[in-house]
Amino acid sequence: MPSMYLAHAFQRSLEKDFVIVHWDRRGAGKSYSEDTPTDTIRVSQEVADTRELVNLLRERFGLSRILLVGHSYGSYLGMIVLQRFPELFSAYIGIGQLAYSNQRNSAVQDEWLKMKAKETNDKQLLEQLEAKAPIDREKWLFRFGGALHKKKSFTSLLWLGFRAPEYSIMDALRVRKGMSFTHWNMKYDVIDGNLIDAIDHVEVPVSFFSGRYDYTDPFELSEAYLNRLQAPRIEMVWFEDSAHFPFLEEPIKFASEVRRVSAEARH
Repeated sequence: MPSMYLAHAFQRSLEKDFVIVHWDRRGAGKSYSEDTPTDTIRVSQEVADTRELVNLLRERFGLSRILLVGHSYGSYLGMIVLQRFPELFSAYIGIGQLAYSNQRNSAVQDEWLKMKAKETNDKQLLEQLEAKAPIDREKWLFRFGGALHKKKSFTSLLWLGFRAPEYSIMDALRVRKGMSFTHWNMKYDVIDGNLIDAIDHVEVPVSFFSGRYDYTDPFELSEAYLNRLQAPRIEMVWFEDSAHFPFLEEPIKFASEVRRVSAEARH
């Protein structure tokens, strides 16, 4: 899912201090096309694309290093790029930082959903979880506030997209198509296994921004990654009233913390 179509809802104050570049990766958002070759939807291609984009920005703005921010899957890609090309970046912010494979994430999510099902006496969901039947986890994560703490469906994000000056109505309607397209075609061809095992040290200052209610990328797994990771400077920044989208749910604190991370990276 791209974040460009949400930008107007949280980043205007940051634009006073930063040039902010959103990238809708191949097959996502404004980059979505039914004609996109499926064999290009692979992590190795995205690593190469990231490096090309970063070098273009460094040249255009006359900077030796830039601040890299990755959200959700972007934090998976971000850590890979960070380890491979540390000379390009002043600091890194991982939001809803991925650490483990989908299997481990799903196990933590299911335990939490089981607890919520018992609290709300949702017998249907409880039966599905105990039977290990296939479920639409995203729907339930939204329902119980594990994606957006105070919103209950993906629809609220889509409505934000309809008001985005960078997005047309058709761009916003393609968001779901792009998510399905990349989900079904993505080839993980760079690292084997879990990110937490494959990348345990980087040469750039690292900050993880984590919502206390995040079960989309469970906060406890992000914290476990932070505790294992080695970097010149490393920290966990908690957003106490957020789930998976702290930049939307606590935009004032988010902007303040980004400014602080950037200022510390210059010293």
